[in-house]
Order: sequence, then C-alpha cells, then structure tokens
Amino acid sequence: MKKAIIFDFDGTLADSLPAVIDVFCELTGRTEPYPDEQIAAYRHLSLGELIRELGVPKWKIPVLLVKGRKMLEKHLKDIHPHPGIHKLLKELQDRGERMYILSSNSTENVNSYLQHHELDQYFKSVYGGVSILGKAPRLLKLIEKERVDLDSSWYVGDETRDVIAARAVKLKIASVTWGYNSREALAVKEPDLLVDTPAQLLKGISG
Repeated sequence: MKKAIIFDFDGTLADSLPAVIDVFCELTGRTEPYPDEQIAAYRHLSLGELIRELGVPKWKIPVLLVKGRKMLEKHLKDIHPHPGIHKLLKELQDRGERMYILSSNSTENVNSYLQHHELDQYFKSVYGGVSILGKAPRLLKLIEKERVDLDSSWYVGDETRDVIAARAVKLKIASVTWGYNSREALAVKEPDLLVDTPAQLLKGISG
C-alpha cells in the first residue's frame, strides 16, 4: 500500500466553470448570460440543490452529461489551469508523490487537456466518466486497483460532493476554495483541510 494524491479535475485543476456555464446554456437553449451575482449564489449550493434550482429533471441528467462532455471538447484549449497549479504539481512530483485524477469529465477530455497544457507528465493515471451523483464507488475502485494507503493519502476536490465521497471511503479530503463550491459551502462539510491557494494545499498535504 502506498501514499497517493487523487485530484478532481474540473474546478480543482482546470478553471472550467465559465466553459461549463456556456455549455449548459447551449444545451438548454438559454440566450441570456447568468449574472455574476447569480453564479456566486449558485456556488453555495450542493449539486443536488443546484439541479433543483435550475429546474433540470433528474431523467435528463445522463443525456445532458454525455452531450455536455462532447461539447466541452471545443472549449478545452481555452480553459487554463488555475494559477499556481503547474508549480504545485511540479513540487509534488519532485517529492516523489504518486498522483491520479478522478473526474466526472471524460477520460479523453481530461487526457487531451493535460497534454495540451503539459500536465500529463505528473499523473500516473486518469479515471474519467465518473457519475456526477456518486463518486464514492469509482473512488473505491481506484483505491483498490492502485493499492492506495488510506492513512497517508489525500483526495483533493472543490465540491461538497467530493467531501462526501472521500468520507464514504475513509480517505482524507482537502477542499480547495477556487473551484465550483464556495468556501462557506465547503466549510459546512468540515473537510480535513480547507485551503485558498495551491501553496496552502502543498503545505497541508505534505509529510
């Protein structure tokens, strides 16, 4: 069993929220952009709450997700990593950390993005296509396949559902505040580590 650091992708590594909003508008036929204050309010909501707020029927979610992943491909080159991510991953690699990605985005999209932004060298494997309504089962499969030591390893994510998934498999969770959910929403879930910058994340998960 070995230490590993498992990263979420969208919102955690990639600053993809604006692109995801654009894709959602295309899928639903919305022509008016969401006001900044509305987006800020949405960041306080869990995924389930957001789905209800947007009025999306649950039966439509799988279809929208598949179409959304395909549409997101054309935005990949315009989505940049969050500031400080390159340095964070380089330092973790220099320390000999094993790193993986677990994402609701498709494996193809994530790998294409990593290659375009020269981030692919840092990760041993990408586990994509994870259900947006339940990350825990796939997280557990990753842990078992890669022989991840739970006591020394971390899952790094930006949403409240990441905290729930990590708790379900007894993995430590580091929540970052620069992604989809707000600091306030994440704090309610009481993650093991709550950070505002990649430098804080590096310090918190080291050792």
